[in-house]
Amino acid sequence: STRHVLLHAIVLLHAVVLLQAVQNDTRTFYDYVHLSPLKVTISFSLHAADKVLVDSRDPYVELLVSLLHSVGVTLSEASDIQLKMAFFEVDSEVMTQSQLVSSITNHYKTQAINQLYVLVLGLDVLGNPFGLVRGFKDGLVDLFYEPYQGAVQGPEEFAQGLLLGGRSFMEGSVGGIFGAVGRIAGAIGGGFARLTLDDKFIEERRRRQAEPKDAASGVIEGSKSLVMGLFDGVTGIVRKPVEGALAEGAEGFFKGVGKGLLGVVARPVGGVIDFAGNTFEGFKKQIELSDDKWVRLRARRHLHQDGVVTPFSSSVSFGYMIIAAVLRSETVSLPIGDFVFQQLVSTTKDAQYILVVTSRYIILVELPFSFMNVEESIKPEWYFLLTDFERSKPPTAGPDYIEMTFKVKPLTIFSKSIEVKKLKMPNAEAAKTTQKRLLAMLLKK
Repeated sequence: STRHVLLHAIVLLHAVVLLQAVQNDTRTFYDYVHLSPLKVTISFSLHAADKVLVDSRDPYVELLVSLLHSVGVTLSEASDIQLKMAFFEVDSEVMTQSQLVSSITNHYKTQAINQLYVLVLGLDVLGNPFGLVRGFKDGLVDLFYEPYQGAVQGPEEFAQGLLLGGRSFMEGSVGGIFGAVGRIAGAIGGGFARLTLDDKFIEERRRRQAEPKDAASGVIEGSKSLVMGLFDGVTGIVRKPVEGALAEGAEGFFKGVGKGLLGVVARPVGGVIDFAGNTFEGFKKQIELSDDKWVRLRARRHLHQDGVVTPFSSSVSFGYMIIAAVLRSETVSLPIGDFVFQQLVSTTKDAQYILVVTSRYIILVELPFSFMNVEESIKPEWYFLLTDFERSKPPTAGPDYIEMTFKVKPLTIFSKSIEVKKLKMPNAEAAKTTQKRLLAMLLKK
């Protein structure tokens, strides 16, 4: 009957629960369990667009809360803070599975609590003093350890040890000081940028803050920040009230006046501080330059949205790296589409021109030969949607070129509504293959 079936089901369920409880409480002898030390790197930053919702129509209250929020963001930023967790070990002990998990959890929880001071001393606004001391200590150890190790092996190795130890000490001491000053300047410069209450300016500054590669690039990037800060500060007095009036009328005008007055002070001061920060960061990178840096030998593997790991393809992986670099330049509108193929067009002394075709775009980019080793943005030489191809004039291939015709929006009544792109190709086979692949894609559109 139904009653008996239900009763048997309850008894069976009860037995399963009891069995599970017994299994969980089963004591096991662990001969040896070892979890290696962990090094956790933490970076934290509240994005400039993160807003604090204020339930008030008073513009002064809103302004005050926004200013306090900006100060809070500046004081809480941290980057590359390292927490070092000691190893966990169990040797010849009897315990249940839950006891083992609890021991591991408590071990790492205690380690993290004991290192909370590292989080405080790692704040950018303080210059990450803990990292500075750690770098100085490591450099000082290498200054004596490397020559000692070399002396054990021979005079040539001793000289090499002196070089390695001296370089490590310079990186940890002088480079560390430059880095600390750069962090402080970067944090304060970001604070002044947020004081402008201009989300667009904050986002533009964030994009401009590319990490310098050496001293020269640090001075160049810093000079750009200085010039843009002065220019935006002066022009903002007039521009911000006009933009506010067009967007929100009279209320927007007065808000714009307030932003303009804040910006005339905050933007130039922030530009000066950013100049100093980029310059010091550039000097730090210059000191850290060495010949033993890791060099990427191939493009990183691309994982598709379905999560399926397919056999590695250098062409596909390199193509997606180019697409990612183009997206970082924020030039091409999203979505950019899936990678289809790429074709080398020409090569110069310092770079190569590559035609990249996605399911939505055809893009020509200039890539430096060091592209795979640098996380950077690439601004396309030109790009068109595949739907911009002139249907009446399909791509044509010559002995060493390919010619494509695109529809464009004329700027004036006298401008042409089409644009012809003629690319010189490495050989006739490359031109013909590119033409066939483009024609096949256009037929699907």
